[in-house]
Amino acid sequence: MKQTFKRLSLLVVLALGALVLVGCKTTVTTTEAPITDAPTTTAEVTTQKQDLNALGNFAASVDGVYTVALDSASGLHFTYAKGTNAGAYLQKSVSNLGGFNTLAITVAAAGTFKIELVAGEDTLAVSISSTSAASVYNWNLKNDQEVLANVTELRIYAAPDKEAATGELNFTVLNFTTTLAGAAGEFIINTGDNRIPTNTIDYDGSDEVNILAKFQNNDEGVYAFTYNADGSTTIDYSKAGYSWAYFYNEFTAMPSSLTLLKLVVKGTAGTQILVKPDDNVGGDNWYTIQTTDAEETVYIPIPAGVSKILFFVNPNSEANGTVTFVSGTISAGTVTKTEAGAVVSGYVDNGDGKYTITENAGVASVAYDLPAGGWSYFQAFTSSKASAGLGTLCLKVTVNGVAGAQVLVKLNNQLETWYTIQAADTDESFLITGDKLPVYLERILVFINGGAAAATTGTMDLKIEVVETPVEQTTVEYDGESAIVDANGYWVDGGNSAFTFVQNEDNSYTVTVNKVNSQYAYFKNEYTGFDDVQFVEMILVVKGTAGDQLGFKPNDSNDYMEYLTFNGEVQMFVFDIPADMAKLIIFFNINDASATGEFTIYSLEMIGEADTVTGFTSNDEGVYTISEGEEYTSVAYAKTGAWQFMGVSDLSIPAGSVLGIMVKGTEGDTILIKLNDDNAYQTTVTLNGDVQVIYIDSVPASITSVYMFVNGSASEGSGSFIFTMGYFESPKPVDTNKYVSGDSFDVNHYWQPNDVNEGAYTVADNGDGTFTVTALVAKGQWSCFITKTSGITDSDFQYVKLVVTGVAGSQILIKPNDASEVWVNLTGESQIIYAPIAVKGNDFTKVVIFIAPGASITETQDLVITSCSLVKGVLVSEDAYVTNFDTHETTTVSVDGNNVSLAFNHTSGDWKYVKAFVNGSSEGLVLQVTVTSSDASMLLVKLNDQLETWVTITDGSGSATISGEKLPADMSSILLFVDGGVAEASSGTAVVTLQWVQAPTE
Repeated sequence: MKQTFKRLSLLVVLALGALVLVGCKTTVTTTEAPITDAPTTTAEVTTQKQDLNALGNFAASVDGVYTVALDSASGLHFTYAKGTNAGAYLQKSVSNLGGFNTLAITVAAAGTFKIELVAGEDTLAVSISSTSAASVYNWNLKNDQEVLANVTELRIYAAPDKEAATGELNFTVLNFTTTLAGAAGEFIINTGDNRIPTNTIDYDGSDEVNILAKFQNNDEGVYAFTYNADGSTTIDYSKAGYSWAYFYNEFTAMPSSLTLLKLVVKGTAGTQILVKPDDNVGGDNWYTIQTTDAEETVYIPIPAGVSKILFFVNPNSEANGTVTFVSGTISAGTVTKTEAGAVVSGYVDNGDGKYTITENAGVASVAYDLPAGGWSYFQAFTSSKASAGLGTLCLKVTVNGVAGAQVLVKLNNQLETWYTIQAADTDESFLITGDKLPVYLERILVFINGGAAAATTGTMDLKIEVVETPVEQTTVEYDGESAIVDANGYWVDGGNSAFTFVQNEDNSYTVTVNKVNSQYAYFKNEYTGFDDVQFVEMILVVKGTAGDQLGFKPNDSNDYMEYLTFNGEVQMFVFDIPADMAKLIIFFNINDASATGEFTIYSLEMIGEADTVTGFTSNDEGVYTISEGEEYTSVAYAKTGAWQFMGVSDLSIPAGSVLGIMVKGTEGDTILIKLNDDNAYQTTVTLNGDVQVIYIDSVPASITSVYMFVNGSASEGSGSFIFTMGYFESPKPVDTNKYVSGDSFDVNHYWQPNDVNEGAYTVADNGDGTFTVTALVAKGQWSCFITKTSGITDSDFQYVKLVVTGVAGSQILIKPNDASEVWVNLTGESQIIYAPIAVKGNDFTKVVIFIAPGASITETQDLVITSCSLVKGVLVSEDAYVTNFDTHETTTVSVDGNNVSLAFNHTSGDWKYVKAFVNGSSEGLVLQVTVTSSDASMLLVKLNDQLETWVTITDGSGSATISGEKLPADMSSILLFVDGGVAEASSGTAVVTLQWVQAPTE
């Protein structure tokens, strides 16, 4: 049985077995409802009134206010400049509107508008504020039939009742329909609704919008606003009981060109202000400001056509206090990435006069006079945006000053890098990279001798420039073959300039530590090429000052964190590593933020699984007394002649292996190790009194025996030593599906039986992408087989999609992540199964499958797995959610992805349809329906042959979103009627797109 290499450090390896929990069996049986001859609404449809497209033929009530770019049946697109004409509108004649229930409106521009339906002195009206994105509104006219029947005119007012307003509107749909409001969209408005906010900042056409006006409270009374004569706004807040209370601005008709918010704030040092344009929750365009007693200037990118900006003062706190918005403007521009070669300039003292700064050719010459314990700083402002820090760029900081002076560079008043000047009057440089760079770099603060116990004076030259991150060889690379990898090298400081490295002649490394106010300073090396192989441990040989401590964090993961305390001697330390080793982070005295010290790393190797070589016996009786322990073998020897030895035979160590020996014995003793009793394969080791690790990779094709001679040529002598011997094979391929990217994730690899009931399953790779799993369930009625996953960064996967063929009459149980359960009765044919995923993202680690769970049968069963993948919104398609299509007197039906193409030929009053058989739950989903056809006027979608939704086809297309009471919990069928029951014969083609998507969160 495979083991990890025994540890001379007396570490105990605990093997934790994975137990798959089996939940209660739940069998869901669905019975298909019978198909009726016609939908229940047949009589209504045959008398249904045709929709009325109200676009086209508009005229202006006042010349020069509206400039119309498009006025046709396909759209109404215009700009406006109201001037003094607050009541100007566009109008057209309409009639015979009685019987229509809804006016569907689609508009794609930011602005406000009112639509009036005029019937003499009676009017019907709604007022709407739209965003820059296409928005759909459904005006409910069901209760307005008496006035609607007499309407003669339709009017559109842009920026109703406002003078001097400018902007544009783009209507793509104005459609009167008999469909009740809500069937074709989620934005329902009723007659008389006014959706235009009143306390808003209305865009007036200027290049800059002042936001310091018309602030509103989200929770009444929490924030109080004083609009000062100098243009600033003072905000007093008392948040008792309202930790997440906020205030906000609302905007109307903001153009897409204004995308940069400049905000100048002042408040008590340490106050935080969270700014969230349009209540964005992803962090892509919101910013947290940390105030000081001085004014702070920040630049924040905002979405095009912003409609609202939220401000949280000290979020998640019930604090009270005051902040001042000195100025706040939205203007054109973006926060742009600083390019390589840029030099930071414009340094200013923080206001206490402790620094005198002059700049010349990018170098800031700083004279300082600092009190004891002071934290004075000087600063510069910048604007840069990148997806992560500065992308491929970093900051290079060059200093020249007093030896021993400490420099703290703090980005955005948050991310810190310390550096100690080593020599006077010498240019010294350090880089700020990686996690020390913020997403948005707005401000750079520089402290000299911050918090120093004594007052200091001096001068320093400083230059901060943007450079490309140096490309250095900083990775341990795997050659694809070795069973042991030398990982001692490519050491890099973690960014705090706390560690320096000297490579010695024996290839060991001396590490010098000088931490300055950086508790979690670390150094690291990185690893490439280890994704597809599995090394399991690292063996470290190291020496340091007794009491000092190292912390090891493979892959920066707390799951693998281990500590070693130095004892002043050479020590060997073994620690576990993950399969996909990418980096090793090492801390020094992690609880001491200002620790100093030195230690030496003699060796660091990565190893795979090992078989321990045991069973040694003394060849000459009484010479070697051998005691095998849990972690090492102890040997006492008393020699009576030369070349007496101990050994083990009858080994079968495969070719290509590496023999490893860990040994500790009396300094000066020698041990000769001889393989296969062949002089060509012998190695002599001289002991040094410390732990030694020896690897022998020049070995015969296979090893059958190992002999060990202590002080071989000596004819007498006694002593003792301890050792562990093992052989390492090349590491096995990693048995985990690794996620990279994409909307689906193929996990049909690395299927393996569980370890509970050995022999219950065998897995065969068929070589064509499919797997055959053979189950002998008598060996384990609740045994399972699994495939593992790792690194899933996308939390939107909703289902495991499984395509299998099994024994008719048997069952399988699918448990995504060993959590939710789906039971399936096998038919003997290929079946598509969807199992909901309850555990999201990187917490999803496996797919578990049981064949004939709980059954008491003795014959083997085969299950062929054609595909297995994680998918997002489930598509209604031939190869996904739908198992079969059935036509009812339709001519042809074909499926391409989620598009169902229908060719139809109906006589008058026909109710011909196509049916899709569906297997699954619609919980948490909505069904999106889109139809395109130049030959049809309507589509009826009927779920489970009961719940109906009509889709009107206007200008060749129509759409609907089915949710709520129109969507059954358990789907069994979808019926599609094209022009069902129309009074006239019709024929042609239609393409219906059906797609499940995640229901929006209210």
